[in-house]
Amino acid sequence: MERKYNTVMLKKEDGIATVMMNRPERRNGLNEEMFEELISALEESADDDSTRVVILTGAGRHFSVGADMGTGPGREAILEERDAEKVRRGLRHSHKIVDLLTRMEKPTIAMVNGIAAGGGFDWALSCDMRIAAESARFRSFTQIGLVPGQAGAFFMVHLMGYAKACQMLFTADILNAKQALHAGLVNTVVTDSELEAETMDVARRMAKQAPIALRLGKLLLRKGLEMSLDTSLEICAIAQTICISSQDSQEAIQAFREKRQPVYQGK
Repeated sequence: MERKYNTVMLKKEDGIATVMMNRPERRNGLNEEMFEELISALEESADDDSTRVVILTGAGRHFSVGADMGTGPGREAILEERDAEKVRRGLRHSHKIVDLLTRMEKPTIAMVNGIAAGGGFDWALSCDMRIAAESARFRSFTQIGLVPGQAGAFFMVHLMGYAKACQMLFTADILNAKQALHAGLVNTVVTDSELEAETMDVARRMAKQAPIALRLGKLLLRKGLEMSLDTSLEICAIAQTICISSQDSQEAIQAFREKRQPVYQGK
């Protein structure tokens, strides 16, 4: 099934939802319309029980250059707003995209080719995993006199470590795919021609796993960034109890004994 918005495309198949920023003529530059449509597409994917994995990507040669800073009607208008309260509210609204990527129960993968800069860079970091093409280039906001506006600093520190995050942010350096891999920003680098196939292969392997275990596993990993060991152990006990009590767990055990692939129902 495929649904097309004005600036976004949503495709669902085999338990995988692909959310694609779709302004290739503007290198997938971000604007307020795209914010709204991304929120809608991600909410639909999060609420769809048949979707088990979500991929975020960009149409054409680039993931996203960040804010559309052109002069036409498709530009990101908030950059020209001088009312501080309107700016704050606009940013808070766009932050729903980060919330959805991080807090939805399904695993998320950023499929990155070409440029991922500014807000596009932050959104790629918001995903649980990143698979990059050799053409991928990563850059934060500093070169246009801004700070990471979509929680990029938070993710940079956790993924790269403080010193490397400082270097990237303070110098406005552009990292190529191999440098990003070395820095811990991406999971895998493949050729541009292999990017989609590799990402879909990973997504399909994830989609075959028990949905309840995937959801609770993501919860433990994300909350692990914030919790103490004692709290983590308490949450682990609760999460494992839910898994053991599920039909999927019984199916997995039975399939193991019968030497076959399990068929999960998400129950």
